Amino acid sequence: MSLSGTFGLRFFLSFFFAFWTHAQTSYSLKAKASGEYPYVYQSPDFNAPILTELERGKVYFLSSKKVANYFYKVFVKPGLEGYVSDVEVEVQAAVSSRDNTPTTKTQNKKRFNALKKKDRFSKVQTSKPSKPFYMQKYRGLSLESIQYTEDTMGSVRSAPLTFIGFRMSGYDTLVSGEMSTDANILLYLNAPNYYKKVTDNEAKGWILHSSYTYDTYLKRGANFLLSYGFGPMFRFSHLVVQLKKPNSNFTVDYPMDDMALGIVLRLGAAFRIQKISLRSDIKYYWEKQRYFALNLGTLYEF
Repeated sequence: MSLSGTFGLRFFLSFFFAFWTHAQTSYSLKAKASGEYPYVYQSPDFNAPILTELERGKVYFLSSKKVANYFYKVFVKPGLEGYVSDVEVEVQAAVSSRDNTPTTKTQNKKRFNALKKKDRFSKVQTSKPSKPFYMQKYRGLSLESIQYTEDTMGSVRSAPLTFIGFRMSGYDTLVSGEMSTDANILLYLNAPNYYKKVTDNEAKGWILHSSYTYDTYLKRGANFLLSYGFGPMFRFSHLVVQLKKPNSNFTVDYPMDDMALGIVLRLGAAFRIQKISLRSDIKYYWEKQRYFALNLGTLYEF
């Protein structure tokens, strides 16, 4: 055999041995990619660049321990390693260091009991891990303080109104697919106070205010999100104003209905505490008039 042939054979054997040892020792779990978004990140952070996406149904080698509480290190192919969320893979078996064969469920149970007797484990996690924060769906109550503005009774008038309603946010809510949206349906069960100032009489009615945005994440963390959104908004009001009859002490009810379509810009932050998401947003509405709003929401995972 020539010198070049001997060198090539040694190089191949060295590379193969290093690859085999690395795959069998560093990655001691086998798991199947089963999640909806099995992305491989460059680092154990949901905001890190995505290197590739695991093939669903295929088995991969994982690290024996989680990294940053939410990730496994995954071996995709020679030269490509990264981190995958623990909810996107289904761990099937551990790789035995003795014979390189998967351990059975009974063997794993015996080993666990033996380690437990030696007090090596103080707590066993039995709860099902949750999806990454930005992939979750939430719904719940929403409060929104709107600097409500309209052109009425011969002038542009404005007043701060507090609306209460329903909010739904996250992936696969009203639109299916890998898209995050935010929907609000708000209601105010009264009339703005500037009607009373103008007419010297009580006014009554209600105002419906709704918005829907398509969201983009500026920052994604394990329990924190920073995002902005853009989308349509709709407003409908039904108010009844009491007007005094000329030359009389009697009043007459005067109904006033108004409807508007426009757009809304949203910038918000979200925090996760177990299954609860606390959200705060600044909004800018642009319809017949333009005005700002502040939204606070307490949402629950579903």
